[in-house]
Amino acid sequence: MNGKGIMENSLPKHVNDRRRGTLTKYTVLALLVYHILFIAAYLAIVFEVGQYKFIDISYVYSGVLLTNFIILAIIRIKNQITIPFIKTMLYTQIMASIFYITWMFFVMDDLRYLTLIASLLALIFVFIQSPLIISYISIIVLAAMYLIVSYVSSRFIGQHENFAKEALVIIVFIPVSSFLGYMCGLLQKQQRELKQSKNKINDTYQELESFNQRMMESLHYAEMIQRSLLPGIDRMKTESPESLIIWMPKDIVGGDIFYTCTYPGKTIVVLMDCTGHGVPGAFLTLIAYTEVRKIILDEKCYDPSTILKRLNRAMKKVLHKHSKKETNDGLDAAVIDVDHDKCSIRYAGANIPVFIVGKDGTTIIKGDKHSIGYLNSDVNFPFKNSTMALRKGDCVYLKSDGYTDQLGGEKRLRFGTRRFQQLIENMHHSPFSFQRKELLQRLINYKDSNEQIDDITVIGFRM
Repeated sequence: MNGKGIMENSLPKHVNDRRRGTLTKYTVLALLVYHILFIAAYLAIVFEVGQYKFIDISYVYSGVLLTNFIILAIIRIKNQITIPFIKTMLYTQIMASIFYITWMFFVMDDLRYLTLIASLLALIFVFIQSPLIISYISIIVLAAMYLIVSYVSSRFIGQHENFAKEALVIIVFIPVSSFLGYMCGLLQKQQRELKQSKNKINDTYQELESFNQRMMESLHYAEMIQRSLLPGIDRMKTESPESLIIWMPKDIVGGDIFYTCTYPGKTIVVLMDCTGHGVPGAFLTLIAYTEVRKIILDEKCYDPSTILKRLNRAMKKVLHKHSKKETNDGLDAAVIDVDHDKCSIRYAGANIPVFIVGKDGTTIIKGDKHSIGYLNSDVNFPFKNSTMALRKGDCVYLKSDGYTDQLGGEKRLRFGTRRFQQLIENMHHSPFSFQRKELLQRLINYKDSNEQIDDITVIGFRM
């Protein structure tokens, strides 16, 4: 047995149920079509239009009911509704309809043309289910049976029909029914094409779904890798118990990353905002993270300005080693060296400012307006350190531009640096657990239904 045979003989239940329902529906529809002919025949007797006998019509009607009930029973008890079985039932219906219509030709001798007209409905039922060749064969067989019954009845049985008149009826019937068959054939063809197109669309959709699922699995795995690089807040809390970190990529992975490192009495905090977001940004963060970690841990470099200078040189070397100027990637960064014993910080920035909030208000140090790793970045640019003595309880904040660049509000404007500054000034006395929730809630409320436009990172700690 071939593969198709195996599949047809072991159909799933839902396929069998669907086919059984469709076949039952068409069989009931065929039975209803027959009733149009019999209702017209009985009405002709009631109004004394036809001269045939009531009992003769009833014999045919009983045969039609019996045949269709048998077919419905077979459909009901059949275990596998295979394509060959469907075709068998269809052709059985066609042969039965030709037989019973021919019988009606003979019974309704004086209104034989009425049977022919009613048979058009039965033929349309055949047209919409059968190949065009079957439709034309049905038309020819029906026309031939009509002429044979007319001829035999008038020549040998003694019915008083005009055979020439009956032939004229067939001359009209054949082209009309052939045209209907042709139109139904066109509709069938269009339905097949639509079904094929739908199947192709479904196949394409399934392929895209599968591809999307694989991509999402890969992205979530990449997210896990990227999150594993983030040092987390625990490392900062060892020296600064009051701390917060907000890391919200625009996509599953992002272009923001931070790094922290502690050594006796001091903590280094690095925030980097790489070009772009999503997968390209995430790949760039892996390079930047690796280079910063190497500079601090392997090279034992703790000076913020020197860290930025070496990072600039390393990123230009890695990113543009084989560059032909098609791409121009880089990053902005800020490095803070926190001296917990002296309660001071050294800061160097490349387009990422530091916010220091204390009793006397807010101090913003903007750092150098020079990005890192781009084609036009000066490899020897001298980043500058800014050293500040702080009081106990002062708060220090770093952020990427995703927070303040977020669009929202009634006029869909940027959140802005001024609004961010007011926010941290108003709540810097509060515990950092509260501050984190407030920073997130204020951003969510401001953003409302607007899309997040960039990766968002905020780092804060209290001296």
